[in-house]
Amino acid sequence: METLKEMLTGWDGYRRVSRGEEHEERITEALNLLTNKEGLPAHKHTYLLQEALTTSDFPLLFGEILDRQVLASYKDTPQVMPQICRRGTVPDFRTVHRFEISGGDERLAEVGEKGEYLASDRDERKHNYNVKKYGRQFDISWEAIINDDLGALRDTPVRFGKAARRSEEFFLTSLFWDSAGPLDAYFAGNGGA
Repeated sequence: METLKEMLTGWDGYRRVSRGEEHEERITEALNLLTNKEGLPAHKHTYLLQEALTTSDFPLLFGEILDRQVLASYKDTPQVMPQICRRGTVPDFRTVHRFEISGGDERLAEVGEKGEYLASDRDERKHNYNVKKYGRQFDISWEAIINDDLGALRDTPVRFGKAARRSEEFFLTSLFWDSAGPLDAYFAGNGGA
């Protein structure tokens, strides 16, 4: 779990919500209990988990730990699209309008001595889109978590993080490519670029 703590630092693009040192200590305590960092015998670990989950604050802390694990896995999963696409922020789910000015960035033509510099064409386009949400839940009982002595369910937050990144990459790629190859509408609309 030390790698989780390391992954939680340096999150460019994410805002940190500071809740104080006591909150961080409680998160660490809950994480240590959840992962049985002390190596307690199974019966004692189960008892302590059951006791912790009867208090008013530990269920929230366990939820936050899972959120952090999902985000850490999301951040750790390789991504290609930021190299191609520009990320923006929208206020809600309504349709937004974006404008693009293109042209002028083609290869430069060779100009001979006292030759004429040719003008480049500029074009404008309007793009409309709206954001959607994607997700799923994993239905699991408390008993299944307690009985998971092999750790088969422990990687669930990691899987959700990877699923989120893969869904994002699939969506962005499907804007200009499908199983048959490049989308004609995209490449023809961009002058074959």
